[in-house]
Amino acid sequence: RLWAMRNAIFRLGGAQVALTAMVLATAASVLGHAWQTALFVGLALALSSTAFALQVLEEQGDLAARHGRLAFAVLLFQDLAAIPLIALVPLFASKAVDVGNAMDLTAALRGLGTIAAVALIGYFGLDSLLRLVARTKVKEAMTAAALLTVVGVTILMQKAGLSAALGAFIAGALLSESSYRHQLEADIQPFQGLLLGLFFTAVGMSLNLNLVLKEPGTVLGLALALVAVKAIILYGLGRAVGLDNRPARRLGLSLSQGGEFGFVLFAAGLGAGVLSRHTSDLLVAVVTLSMAATPLLLALDRL
Repeated sequence: RLWAMRNAIFRLGGAQVALTAMVLATAASVLGHAWQTALFVGLALALSSTAFALQVLEEQGDLAARHGRLAFAVLLFQDLAAIPLIALVPLFASKAVDVGNAMDLTAALRGLGTIAAVALIGYFGLDSLLRLVARTKVKEAMTAAALLTVVGVTILMQKAGLSAALGAFIAGALLSESSYRHQLEADIQPFQGLLLGLFFTAVGMSLNLNLVLKEPGTVLGLALALVAVKAIILYGLGRAVGLDNRPARRLGLSLSQGGEFGFVLFAAGLGAGVLSRHTSDLLVAVVTLSMAATPLLLALDRL
């Protein structure tokens, strides 16, 4: 499927991330941030919300249209790009609050080696483990094994100095490639909506409302600027690949928000010293407002 969609995923998706990151990084640099921080902010804000955008596209009936399929391809590339970004966050910390947190080349190679080892061991050994669990014919045991895999890989990644979110993502990818993926998906399905809601609840609770009240103009202005930049770039790319005016416009609006991976990156950047607390809180508020604006903009576009 990836190979069949390679042009849309890697060309369109790659162009969107590169162009958006370049524009936003330049803006952040003009606002006074160091180039490492500016580049990190640009890359983090270039990502859109897969969960949010796909839900909105499905509700609007756009997912089956060509611009909906292109939006899916762009989101898929962004999800792939987010993984190395999470792993390499410490490389942006040239001016970390704690210099010891900055990752040198040896630590980066060790982290990448850990990722490769986990992927190889999981790919060749996870099926055998799940086969043994399946022989017990206890449904709860399969769910427990899946959760154990996620927690185990997450702890291993943390021990290697990498992000817990990266470990959870890799564990999920390994489980999705196992022979028991359909059973695992059925077992986990009841928790999916609950945990997604819990994630966004946690994001909402982390929102610094005092900052929003103290600097409403800054927060609103940056949110509008983010939506405008991403929508314009995606509109131009949509036109470049042959979309008509309205489908290209809907492509731009549907992916104009910041994404959930941005929240993960902001938290990791704050921990690594790439971002200050004020900058992290400001970016979380901006992304949250951009998400809230997406369904409203799409509804207005239908008028």
